[in-house]
Amino acid sequence: QMKVATDLCYPRLNWGDAEVAMVAAVIGGGHVPMLSSLSLDNNMIGDAGVISLAAAIGGGSVPHLAIWELDQNQIGDEGAIAVAKVVGSGAVNQLVRLELGDNQIGDAGAAELAKALGANG
Repeated sequence: QMKVATDLCYPRLNWGDAEVAMVAAVIGGGHVPMLSSLSLDNNMIGDAGVISLAAAIGGGSVPHLAIWELDQNQIGDEGAIAVAKVVGSGAVNQLVRLELGDNQIGDAGAAELAKALGANG
């Protein structure tokens, strides 16, 4: 039944990198090809989790992704750079909303995000 899922919404569950790695495996495995909204806000996701998620999304298995919410987590520069690479690659060319506020992203991560968003949006 996951093949027709358009939304995965898991906010405020105190999920960390291990739980997000499981979501990444579902996405990367091509199990949610119609996914348009992924909400993982207000959790405990760090760089390792978002890097695994970015790798799965960057593989092109969710071409309809329009909303990607990662705000209020523990994502730093490495995670932000991984997200920026996905955005810059064109793998999420339907993306209209990317939320990364209230994380631990510094200047390096912000610069890469700005560059990727400028190139694609």
